[in-house]
Amino acid sequence: MFVKEAKRKNFNLLLLASSFLLFSDVSLCWSFEQLDKTKYITIDQIQPGMEAYCLTCFKGTEIEKFGLEVLDVVRDLSPGKSAILVQGTDERFIHSGPVGGCSGSPVYIDGRLAGALAFGWTYSKDPLYGVTPIEEMLQAGKGVYSEQTAQQMGFAFDYSAPIDFAEIDKEINSSLLSRKKNFLNGPSPLPCPLIVSGLPRGVCEQLNSVVEPFGLMAVAGMSSGSDSVQAEDVQLTPGASLAVPLLTGDITMTTIGTVTEVIGDKVYGFGHSFLGYGAVDLPMATAKVHTVVSSIVRSFKFARPLKTVGALRTDESSAILGQLGAEARMIPLTIKVDRYNDTEKRLYNCRVVDNRLLTVTIVRAAVTGAALMLGDLPPDHTIEYKVAVEIEDSEPITFENVSTTLTSENW
Repeated sequence: MFVKEAKRKNFNLLLLASSFLLFSDVSLCWSFEQLDKTKYITIDQIQPGMEAYCLTCFKGTEIEKFGLEVLDVVRDLSPGKSAILVQGTDERFIHSGPVGGCSGSPVYIDGRLAGALAFGWTYSKDPLYGVTPIEEMLQAGKGVYSEQTAQQMGFAFDYSAPIDFAEIDKEINSSLLSRKKNFLNGPSPLPCPLIVSGLPRGVCEQLNSVVEPFGLMAVAGMSSGSDSVQAEDVQLTPGASLAVPLLTGDITMTTIGTVTEVIGDKVYGFGHSFLGYGAVDLPMATAKVHTVVSSIVRSFKFARPLKTVGALRTDESSAILGQLGAEARMIPLTIKVDRYNDTEKRLYNCRVVDNRLLTVTIVRAAVTGAALMLGDLPPDHTIEYKVAVEIEDSEPITFENVSTTLTSENW
């Protein structure tokens, strides 16, 4: 009887696991592959008090070494995930505390790669970091993802019904709010700076509240242009800055992190997820750091992209994985603005990533920023907008409308 009961329980567990794999459409790898112990060090070999160092860029494209001390190894920090706790001993780390943009900075112990700086604590007074073990990072891309998996994080709208912008706005905002977490009392992934150029500061501040659930922090940047750094000479190597350009052209938005490891044409970075839903198609570029902005709340790297050299293909909880030489799909975006207080009509030519979760947010910010480039609109104003969406091998989708805002005196 006890044998039959045990078999029944095992069979139920098997059914449960099979159901999970069926609905997630993901083939999971339950065991780590054997690592080269001469090149990598695992958490079983790490002890408190060991000396360590990381590689990262604090200025320009120069990769520098920063001293660390191992505090401890924390197992099962989250289900199936462990971490190495380290504290910076370099004076620059002590001054800045945890730095956004250091995500992915490779950590070496005993001359071997141990993992990447990945998370910290908000308002931390010390340069305390959590390191994602390298054995977890190298599992990125081992699963099998379908096209459906990559779309599960998108929005579901009924396109057969009339367009309801209020309902669309509600669904987008509720989806973002559901991703937002309280990071004040526990560890959280180091926020990747989202460097925004070509938009008014006020729009940047509004954008920050929208992208925060993605683990990003919007930062007003400088316009791109010629650079003294020869972009051709900058390579994605361990410790180099890694950029993910989400919007390029006259208006730019770029996420900044760090490269952890390069194996052949595969580039591993961040030490945590970006969007976190498996298969992605996003551009990957080299970058230059202007400086590190030290802050009591959260310091960050102030940087800019240099040259697109590949594409991100996998985005998982432990790392992002890119492929050198690959090309991500981008959508052309043209914005024309005719303002009452402008002497000319403005034209903005951009390219935006093709991503169900990000495209709508980025386009929305770009259009708003272009309209408000010369300042806020007066209390009494009228906006006439026209939209044309061109689709390959199909008729374009067009619509237009007029909206007004009146003060209480006109009611």
